Amino acid sequence: MKRLLAPSSRYAEGFTLLEMLAAISIVAILSAILFGAFNQASKAWLLTENRVETFVQARAALDLFARDISQAVLRTNSDPQPLILQGGADWIAFPAAANDGLPDILTITYQMNTESNGLCSLRRTATNTFTVGTGNNWKLTADANGGDVLVDNVVDVSFQYATIVASNQTWSSALPGGNQNPVSVRLSLTIVDSRAAARLAKANAASGSAVFNNITNSAARTFSLDVYLPSH
Repeated sequence: MKRLLAPSSRYAEGFTLLEMLAAISIVAILSAILFGAFNQASKAWLLTENRVETFVQARAALDLFARDISQAVLRTNSDPQPLILQGGADWIAFPAAANDGLPDILTITYQMNTESNGLCSLRRTATNTFTVGTGNNWKLTADANGGDVLVDNVVDVSFQYATIVASNQTWSSALPGGNQNPVSVRLSLTIVDSRAAARLAKANAASGSAVFNNITNSAARTFSLDVYLPSH
């Protein structure tokens, strides 16, 4: 009798070309899906980290500003010796009560300062050189380039001042004048994160250029705080 021989294992255990192509296609599709999901998760993580970085900086600066303003020593022209807040669109200065064993009255100054990387910083100066000046005001003697950096990588700093006109509150970047203090002050900070600042430095982008605007428009975050001035 003739025996039927089993197929050779060399052929039984192999894969056809069609099977190999199908397997490769499935692996490629799964890899693309996983890479897309990982890429989206990575972008979301970086975005969250950048937002947290700018939020922490802005929160610390705004909290300190609110505390300083709450201790401001201001009097309008109805007082024999008025003390009027001084300031503009990107700076503010006022006398404030001091703590921690410092002199009774300090001159507190907040101002925007241009840095070497094309961005700006918000600086705070606290000096004990407060003196009453002439013209029913006090002398501002703070160093224009001194002080501590509260926030870096700043695109813009804006101060606005509110006054009451015909029972309506109006905002302006100019003080009311007439030896009158505003009823409240708004500080707005526009900040980019450190990664965006590094991209600007690497591109050597000048402020106002197309590259500068593209990066800051996509990365900048604006934070604002309204603080009412104390009445004395």
